[in-house]
Amino acid sequence: MKEVGSKRQEEGSKMTEVRLGTTDTGYVTRDMNNERPQTEQPIHIQPSREDESEKERVKRYWKQYADNPMFQRALNPGKRVEDVFPDSQPNPVLPKLSEYFPFTIDYLIFKGNDDFYDESTNFKDNTGQLVYKGIPEHAYVGVPVSLEKCLSWAQKNNGIVATMPYLIAGLSRAKPDNYLRKCFHTCYSEEFSGVDTEGVYKKGESIVIVQHGIEVLTPNRIRKAYTEGLTLQNGARLTPDEWKKVLTVSTPLYTVDDVKKGNVKNPFGRYRVVLSFDTAKTTISDHQPKNVFMNNDLVLARAGKLEYMESCFDNIQSGGTVSNRHRFREIDPRVPQGRVLFVKTFEIGFDGSNNLSNFSRFVGLSSKFQSTQKTSTGNGGKI
Repeated sequence: MKEVGSKRQEEGSKMTEVRLGTTDTGYVTRDMNNERPQTEQPIHIQPSREDESEKERVKRYWKQYADNPMFQRALNPGKRVEDVFPDSQPNPVLPKLSEYFPFTIDYLIFKGNDDFYDESTNFKDNTGQLVYKGIPEHAYVGVPVSLEKCLSWAQKNNGIVATMPYLIAGLSRAKPDNYLRKCFHTCYSEEFSGVDTEGVYKKGESIVIVQHGIEVLTPNRIRKAYTEGLTLQNGARLTPDEWKKVLTVSTPLYTVDDVKKGNVKNPFGRYRVVLSFDTAKTTISDHQPKNVFMNNDLVLARAGKLEYMESCFDNIQSGGTVSNRHRFREIDPRVPQGRVLFVKTFEIGFDGSNNLSNFSRFVGLSSKFQSTQKTSTGNGGKI
């Protein structure tokens, strides 16, 4: 593995984060009709293959970015982005996080693929116009790019993208030299705040909904937020219809009490956890000792399952504390908004305070290795 360091100073606090690649391994592709699997190699820019020419390597490089509007602007001077990137491409099909979730915790630890790091930034094209007009020049725009890459890879490999509860479970067992412990990761989970207009929790009350398995903040929707402009807290401002979708989507809806009682049927799957905005707002947004962390309602909503929280805490703690961050003290719940979640093992633990305009690294899993999966426990962490 090749390890590359990167440093970032954000809003007065310093974070040091390590970028980590993955091994050059093949994956199996299956289509939705269960056709015969075919082996395929994922795109890797370096090193060059022995049997390919420089021309072929360059072609392979640019193919990876062919659908990125920022690169299209740079490669097609004098043309509007709409001319070379019409309407933007459809979002990749969202991976299925079904009731019959086949992946184990050890599978995530040993076979997860986080080779989707992206730190692209907003810039001006040859006409002097910002690619994304709603955010500053040089602002990070890596979240939709990383997510799009990971979703496309998961779709081709009949796989999934890891949610926050799944990553937390992985962190509960991962050794210090494991990729999960060596760098931050972006979760396939989104967090929203707004007023309950549909009575799913308590009509008229301000609430927070943690959605595991992204439903709203798809790559193209995040790009749209960059163009329209983010909220003062750097989240995506939702339309009334989008907020209604968050409230009424068909995924199971649980309360924090359900999490405490173990009622979440598929903790690593697609579901929502709702809690009062005031409750979320009053939770500590910083490092906290284990007894506070384990009883933090926002932590519980993000974790989805009690079973792995304590061992995760013990594994990633620093000085006997782990952080759980948010921005609800700054947010007006009358303006529905949301962002994706992160897990970090250095200065920060669970993070919902990051700007949606950010660098990013999602984790994908392929179904290829299921039949040969070796686990370190009797049931391999199955749920």
